[in-house]
Amino acid sequence: MTAKQAHETAKTGLYLNRKTWEIITVDGKSPGANVDSCVRVPTFLALLLAPILGATLVLFLPFAGIALFLREGLLRVGLKKVRPARA
Repeated sequence: MTAKQAHETAKTGLYLNRKTWEIITVDGKSPGANVDSCVRVPTFLALLLAPILGATLVLFLPFAGIALFLREGLLRVGLKKVRPARA
C-alpha cells in the first residue's frame, strides 16, 4: 500500500481514505482528485477482502439487532438498571 498526499498525482486504482474509511476509485484522468491522505489498495486485496467483510457483516448484524432489542425491552420493563455515565 502506498500513501498519497493532496498535492501528489495519483495512479489509477482504488484508494482508502484513512479519515472517513471511504473507498475512492481514481481513473487516472483527474490528477489526485480527493486522494488527500489516502492509501492505495491493491485490486487483488480488495477483491479478496470484499466477500470476507460482507460475510462478517451478514453474520454480525442480526446478533447486534437482537442484543439491542433485548436491552431496550429489559429497560422498559424495569428488569435492568441503567448506570449513570462517568465523566
